[in-house]
This record gives sequence, structure tokens and C-alpha cells, in this order.
Amino acid sequence: MYVGFNPVCMPNGRPAPFVLTEADLIEFLSIDGQSPRETLWQYRRQLGLKAMLIGRHIRFCLPDVLAWLEKPRDRVPESQVCSKPPESTEFAPRNVEPG
Repeated sequence: MYVGFNPVCMPNGRPAPFVLTEADLIEFLSIDGQSPRETLWQYRRQLGLKAMLIGRHIRFCLPDVLAWLEKPRDRVPESQVCSKPPESTEFAPRNVEPG
């Protein structure tokens, strides 16, 4: 029970745990794609996401994750910039009649 505290929630609505596993953090950040663990590794290595080792397992402290999310980033690292536009035309501009 949370008294006087609005918990941070996972996308499914349940409260986020204080210490997150890799799977929890992937869900919390809604990371999609073929290799979400590699994405977390890049966040740690290139963008400074803090992690800790508990036994043999990597864990993430929720306050550290929230602070990392609020940290301003001036630009996207070159390694993360797409060299060509996506194949999908789903978001392509449409000719709209002025009205």
C-alpha cells in the first residue's frame, strides 16, 4: 500500500519495483526491436545509464533510471543516427488540400 505516494507504473499499470531486472527495464522503457538487451547495453555504455551487479545479475535502481530519463541530452550520438530513411511510407507526408 502506498500512502501519500503515487507509484511509478509499468506500461501494464502495475507499480514498478525499486530494483529492476533487465526484463523489467525493457518493459518499463517499452524497448522494442530484435535485441532489447543490446539497446540497454548501448544506453549504459553511450548514454550513462547506471546499473549495478548483484551476484551475477545486472540490476537497475528505479531512482537512477528516473534521473537518467530526466537528464538533458544535447544530441543523439552519431552511432545512433540513421543513415537512410525508414522503408515504411506510413508516416510519409500526404498532399492535403487547404481548407
